[in-house]
Amino acid sequence: MIYEKLKCIKIFLASAGDVREERDSLEKILQQENELHYKNQGYLFDFVRWEKSSPLDNKPWQKSLNELIDNCAIFVILLWAKLGEGTKEEFEYAISKQRGKGLPHIIIFYNVDPPEEVNSSDIEEVNGFMEELRKNYPEVRVFKYRERSTVQDYENLDFIFKKNISNWFYSIKKEEKLESLSKTPEESPISSQEFRSLNKGF
Repeated sequence: MIYEKLKCIKIFLASAGDVREERDSLEKILQQENELHYKNQGYLFDFVRWEKSSPLDNKPWQKSLNELIDNCAIFVILLWAKLGEGTKEEFEYAISKQRGKGLPHIIIFYNVDPPEEVNSSDIEEVNGFMEELRKNYPEVRVFKYRERSTVQDYENLDFIFKKNISNWFYSIKKEEKLESLSKTPEESPISSQEFRSLNKGF
């Protein structure tokens, strides 16, 4: 497989700052999954993260981030003890796009481990968001996980993330829609240098 033939499938990763460890973990997992399963089929998954995806225009920061969702096939929220105004706004933008065009596919991973430090207003915001999802957004998939405790009543994030990405990929591939949801390096908003850095060995 040569570099020029790989196509990039974007995943927007939204979260508050309390799950940075999980964000970094998913980045490594996605790179491993690319090497094991997707690059040999001509595709590469890549995260769009606010830390890495600086908007190149003069628009307000949050508005520019929201517009990056337009280039993403999947929208993921990592949720724990905080929601954050930016994450809520990004979700509202993504759900409006999904209901209008059927994309992006939205998945929420919710860590049910009790936080070490509890801020009552943050917890109320998270609980209110979960209730809003239940009542108003039945099409949104929510998966609960545990990451920071030894209790085994839920699957870990690594497993459910890989399973969801795999299920989505092969479902879309079966429907022959992958071509329309992926981009070549020239079409992708990331630079060729950044794209090559994600493709070790090319």
